[in-house]
Amino acid sequence: MSQSQKDQITDIESRYARKRGKLRARIAWADSELADALAEEMSLGPKVETSIEHLKSIVGELQHETVAYVLELRATLTEPQRTIFDERWCRP
Repeated sequence: MSQSQKDQITDIESRYARKRGKLRARIAWADSELADALAEEMSLGPKVETSIEHLKSIVGELQHETVAYVLELRATLTEPQRTIFDERWCRP
């Protein structure tokens, strides 16, 4: 792996770590919001449903950012490196 690739990957990983950290904090807040709604309604009432949708939205953002991160990492690789990457990380 070239130094340029290492530098690019370090930058990609740093950006992703910041985004992931912010999203995990938002997920924790949304979990708390859901717990409060459940304590208040004790049913699948409107506040609980809204809280669930909010939580799902943030989890979806995290999934989107994770996929974008993997694809951005992959784009820094040469074709032979991509083959190894794909075999290790992208195939079941």
